[in-house]
Amino acid sequence: MKERIRVILEKENLTAKQFAALTDMQVSNVSHLLSGRSNPSLDSTQKILTAFPSLNPEWLLFGKQPMYKHEKLVQYDLFGQPIENEANFQTSASLSPVTMPEIESKPSVNQQIVHDVVVKEVVKEMPAKKIQRIVVYYTDNTFEEFSTK
Repeated sequence: MKERIRVILEKENLTAKQFAALTDMQVSNVSHLLSGRSNPSLDSTQKILTAFPSLNPEWLLFGKQPMYKHEKLVQYDLFGQPIENEANFQTSASLSPVTMPEIESKPSVNQQIVHDVVVKEVVKEMPAKKIQRIVVYYTDNTFEEFSTK
């Protein structure tokens, strides 16, 4: 958490003394937090969040989510490209049990029939495979070979 407090000081252009005054903490306490000599207490954490209401508590406590509440969470697709359309994703924080759609536990009869037909067709097309040989390699660079007869 000390690194995140340093980031707050940098982003807000504050000295440790100014930070202590804003958070109603002693300068020595802030110094101990920044040096890693002590970990922030619940009281210190509450003072920081009260002094900086735009800070995201998830970020301060766990280093997850964006630093500020108003920042967007950027998500990336499989190729590392940012997903820009908000309709493509929702964060877990934006979902609540009240607004989540009900998920059917059983597929409809028509869906089940189509699914069964497709599975049967795929199974028919797959050739039967049999094990012909198994090779085991050991760390001493030896191996054993097992074959079916």
